[in-house]
Amino acid sequence: MPSPHSARTAFYLGIPSDKKTLAQIDKNETKLVLVDASEQHVVSLRRNYRNVPNVTIINKVVSDVSEACKFFEYSIPELSSIYSALDAKVVLPNLRVVSATERMSVAVHELINDFACGESFDLHINLPGQELRLLKALKDHGLLNNLASLSVVSCSKRVYSEGCLKEEVVDWLITNHFGIRGTKTVNQLLQLERVCFKFDEVSLQNSLLKKELSAEKEKSKKLSALNRELNRKLSNSASEYTDTCQIQNNINKTVKSSKLSLPDIVSKDSELKAAVESWLEGHFLHLIELDNASLADKANRELLVLLAATGYQFKDDAKNEERCVNLASRWGISDAHIKAMLMTGVYIRLARANALMGKVDETKSFFRRSLTDGIFGVENIEDWLTKRTKNQLIDIMDETSIRIFLTDE
Repeated sequence: MPSPHSARTAFYLGIPSDKKTLAQIDKNETKLVLVDASEQHVVSLRRNYRNVPNVTIINKVVSDVSEACKFFEYSIPELSSIYSALDAKVVLPNLRVVSATERMSVAVHELINDFACGESFDLHINLPGQELRLLKALKDHGLLNNLASLSVVSCSKRVYSEGCLKEEVVDWLITNHFGIRGTKTVNQLLQLERVCFKFDEVSLQNSLLKKELSAEKEKSKKLSALNRELNRKLSNSASEYTDTCQIQNNINKTVKSSKLSLPDIVSKDSELKAAVESWLEGHFLHLIELDNASLADKANRELLVLLAATGYQFKDDAKNEERCVNLASRWGISDAHIKAMLMTGVYIRLARANALMGKVDETKSFFRRSLTDGIFGVENIEDWLTKRTKNQLIDIMDETSIRIFLTDE
């Protein structure tokens, strides 16, 4: 509220002329502007302020037909001539019913131009249900930023008291007034010096909480949808894993005696060495680059195309994965080796899914199997396991979370 030394203008809209109301109007204000106040209202108010120095009381009367039509022209020009042509006793009741809010908003505009001179002003209103329309009118006139304080006055049972703004009004103010200053918390909103709206903290808190709750509900819906999709994929992967356990046991018997040693590959083919290292490190998308026009002419094309298939598998590109698998089979890779490599991709999916659910032991187990159950003999497995785990989790969680899956505990 304005300080006792403030010269800020205060507008009272819709204040009735009873003595109890007048007796409680804030005496800190030094310039009051009344709208449509009766002469009795003005006299009583001046009497109430007779011992307060430097007080200016101005009454802007807009109730007569000529003034009312003048203000009415701002909103509905085509009707102004009709109202001005009618008898005052007939027009006035209709005019008050039809255009009270429009007249009041234009009156505020006129008053500010006449008395506030573009400076900050306080607004006290008793227009039930019209607060939001009045504030929107102020915004339309470019005057909202001049509004220093706002109070809603309740005069039910002839008792003057400050009321609370409705939540829709609070929401509108937050978006259109507070929002331009980037404020977010209740304390920030209530502590603004230039914009200290007079509504209670509980109303504001409830409004902000509802906004946050709505945002959280929307976020929860998205998370639920993602969780359902994850569970579906996990269920499918688990089912695939269960169905292939017996096959894998048979594969292991075949592969165990024929795993390719990485040192042997390094000594013969540098491109294949780099590709195998990418696979060991978990850079599966890099392997897609092996699928190129010159692939068929390379010495170890069957292994290169099989590695490319694991890249497409990780990318969920089933069409190209199948094409590369068929080429690997045609160029001499056994079904057992193909299935072993594709199973490592399943373990990768299971590891990532369990990591998202925070299941540390399961995550570690599946990452390890994704290395050991492939067709390549892996030396220094712990080093490769650390690299693969980091590279496979970096896109779904932060480094602090990843460390949990790298400890030996």
